[in-house]
Amino acid sequence: MKKSVLMLIAVFITASVMMFTAGAEEKNALTGKAAFVASKCTVCHKIERVCGQVDEKNADQWAVTVKRMASKGTGISEPDQKQIVDFLSSPVERTALCPD
Repeated sequence: MKKSVLMLIAVFITASVMMFTAGAEEKNALTGKAAFVASKCTVCHKIERVCGQVDEKNADQWAVTVKRMASKGTGISEPDQKQIVDFLSSPVERTALCPD
């Protein structure tokens, strides 16, 4: 019985480590604009929160959101805000960060 429990725990730990490592590799695989946007947004949020809203907001709405986030002391400059808004407003570009 003890061996079964220990084996189950070992399998659970191994699976957890593999899932964590896969998530880290996925984030590290981002490049270019996707990596830039992720680096800015994930200071305060999980990327899933941002991706959950990409289809709900247009460029003007993203501009308001990003400006509000920048005003909270995130250090996102105006040129960076524009780049983030352009990225999140583009269905083609944002798929690199938020696949369907």
